[in-house]
Amino acid sequence: MSDPLSQDMIDALLSGVSQPSPPSLSSGDIDGLKKLSSICMDAGVSTLLILLNIPVSLPLISINQVSEFECDPSQPLVMVHLPATIADKLADHYFLLTPQITSAITDLMMGGEGKNLDTPVDDLQLSAVSEAINQMMGSAITSVTSFFSKRMEIAPPAASLIDLPDGLPFPGPMVRFDFEMNIEGICSGPFVQFLSLEAAQNLAVELFKKPAKPAPEAEKTARVPVSEPAPQPVASAPKAPPPEVRSAQFAPLVSSMPPLAPSGLDLILDVPLKVTVELGRTKMQVRHILELSKGSLVELDKLAGEPVDLFVNGKLIARGEVVVIEENFGVRVTDIVSPVDRVKSLKG
Repeated sequence: MSDPLSQDMIDALLSGVSQPSPPSLSSGDIDGLKKLSSICMDAGVSTLLILLNIPVSLPLISINQVSEFECDPSQPLVMVHLPATIADKLADHYFLLTPQITSAITDLMMGGEGKNLDTPVDDLQLSAVSEAINQMMGSAITSVTSFFSKRMEIAPPAASLIDLPDGLPFPGPMVRFDFEMNIEGICSGPFVQFLSLEAAQNLAVELFKKPAKPAPEAEKTARVPVSEPAPQPVASAPKAPPPEVRSAQFAPLVSSMPPLAPSGLDLILDVPLKVTVELGRTKMQVRHILELSKGSLVELDKLAGEPVDLFVNGKLIARGEVVVIEENFGVRVTDIVSPVDRVKSLKG
């Protein structure tokens, strides 16, 4: 009986066998995901600004498809898992934040100054950062649905403190978005978003792939050849007198068209904008939000009978009073800014 093969011999034999290459995204898909990320984070940062009441920037540094997650295992990170679907397909998002950024977000949401950055991450901080991501991505999904006319659905996120790379939900491959979060005057650090390759492919297929155009139907009626008539001799006609030439007379032009929109503005007149009516605002600590239940009362900063504010894409353009139109609420506009100021507000 021959000697059994050693592991080195087995490895040498297997090295000659070609392995199928893992699936990957095209450069067009990567560009599409970059565009998607820009739409999401623009909306998300605006929401985070309202939550924290302090300027926040979140520029995209890079986006890459990677086979495994490269990281610095020197400190644990907070991971937020946001379950999501698009056309009933997997589209889960994952986010990684440093404990310092998590502490700053929690303290600011509770009305603090964001200075307690060395506080150990606890359940309160995990709940706060989950709510922040939920609010950010809720606004982002609304923008994506409006822009792409594709409905995405999300479920409440869950946050946990993990060690890298063992705490990751899957080893790879994945699509990784690297951002730099800067909370003005308080702290800055990496903010990482990643998706499984399957989720990224589902997003690419549903959002960026154009459906194939149907082939034109074959012409159903057959053409019947028609014989051309034989040419007939043409009798010579007498020469006509030369035509009379005179200057043309035109009636004065009168414009019957309405004045055109300002240059450039007519290109965006059909773009849908998000209109929001705000009854009032208030600030609540996270503990009070978690205590909300059916029947709880939330006091707003406006008095009864005060006009409500009407916003377009987050910009105040009018005020009015609440009315009931059949079975729906509506707003009767009582005060509105000038058209010039409204255009400046939309550009703002």
